[in-house]
Amino acid sequence: HGNNSHYESVAELIPKAQKRWKELKLEEYDQAFSLRLTNLHRLYGVLQDGVFRIVWFDQKHEIYPVKK
Repeated sequence: HGNNSHYESVAELIPKAQKRWKELKLEEYDQAFSLRLTNLHRLYGVLQDGVFRIVWFDQKHEIYPVKK
């Protein structure tokens, strides 16, 4: 189904990531965009007006917990 890149609610990210989101003063955004690079690798950031601002590189798909 496409490239599996999509928005994730910041409230559903791991607590450490939520804390960092606030430290970076990104509270105006309630969603982070997850850009899928590979099965495990993701870039998380803010997508606004066609510009993607990278906040994290997630090597092990750990920032957004996946229920198995």
